[in-house]
Amino acid sequence: MKKIAIIICLLGACIFNKVSVSQDSIQNSKSLNIAGRSFYQYGFVLPFNDFVTGENGRGYPISNYQAVSLQMGKQTDGRKLWEQIYAYPIWGIGFNTYFFSVRSETGTPFSLYLYMLAPFKRWGTWSLNYEVGFGIAFNWKPYDPESNPYNIAIGSSSTVFFDIGMNVSKKIFKNFEIDLGFSASHFSNGTVKQPNDGINLFAPRIGFKYILQKEEPVFKKQTTPKYEKEYEWLISVNGGFKQLHISNLSVFNTKYGGITYGFGGISTTFNRQISHKSKFGIGVDVSYNGATEALADMDDGIIDPVSLQFYQKLALGVYPSFELVVSKVSIILQPGYYILTYDRQIPAFYQRIGIKYHFIKNVFLGINIRAYNFHIADYVEWNMGYRIKWK
Repeated sequence: MKKIAIIICLLGACIFNKVSVSQDSIQNSKSLNIAGRSFYQYGFVLPFNDFVTGENGRGYPISNYQAVSLQMGKQTDGRKLWEQIYAYPIWGIGFNTYFFSVRSETGTPFSLYLYMLAPFKRWGTWSLNYEVGFGIAFNWKPYDPESNPYNIAIGSSSTVFFDIGMNVSKKIFKNFEIDLGFSASHFSNGTVKQPNDGINLFAPRIGFKYILQKEEPVFKKQTTPKYEKEYEWLISVNGGFKQLHISNLSVFNTKYGGITYGFGGISTTFNRQISHKSKFGIGVDVSYNGATEALADMDDGIIDPVSLQFYQKLALGVYPSFELVVSKVSIILQPGYYILTYDRQIPAFYQRIGIKYHFIKNVFLGINIRAYNFHIADYVEWNMGYRIKWK
């Protein structure tokens, strides 16, 4: 998880360097339109695993939680074309902390994340907005066979954090807005360490936003050029590690923890970008999963992993692809299907969600979560790729 935190910090620094206001692009350098925002939530822990449904030290469900959040971001004003295209969003860095009813078993996690808040529509002093956030949550109290044996949801002290939400906001007076909405959040370490059933949250929230400058931001408007539709072909390589508990060893979970396996693959995608915001495409994914049908034996107290042949660990998948493009950053959604696999432990239908950044014109770095059943993370993919574009 420390590597993930470093990647997200570097990604944030790159985005800030490319997207934030530079001396050449500032038309009015006296104001950077810094926005502070905070909100409170009281919501529900979704019942997706035995730990939260009642199999814990307390013996009844962990059904609700509270959270408080602070954000600091830049209120864009249209100095760059992408800002106008997204209706002048706010983007920046956030911090939040969570309070569960069984803190002795969950800990009191907090998260650091990048976020973007953008309006669907504005009506005078009202706006309907959406928000996405991606980062790292720390300070979990993870599973331990002796001190915390019930927590099968979280196996490590830090996890990936993903959040999506909507709200309605109302400007009350100059530079100050209040908003009411909801959000859904997901926490998982991508099976870097087991167990990893994950925790999923849903909650209404109330918050307020304040622009720190004395003057209200003035939204600049420029002519939006008609987008000339483009095609692109991408090829990327990915890899990482995942941990697996071996079910055929009765003492495995309590005495030994898990065995770590490597995975990797090559993906190729053909996209058509139809607007400044959206790309649609189709792709093929060849993956190697070292944990496929994993077993183990014990020999004089030493674990001896039993492995399949190399070719039996390969899988071939196909997927439609959607990318939400924000300047040099893309949010990726790819529901896929394994048309050829030896692995009977997970469903053939899988989901991939991630983020990538084009740090050089046609070269990108990214991180994806590959999941199944829409809420169980299989593993975290680190990837690097190259694209070829044409009109």
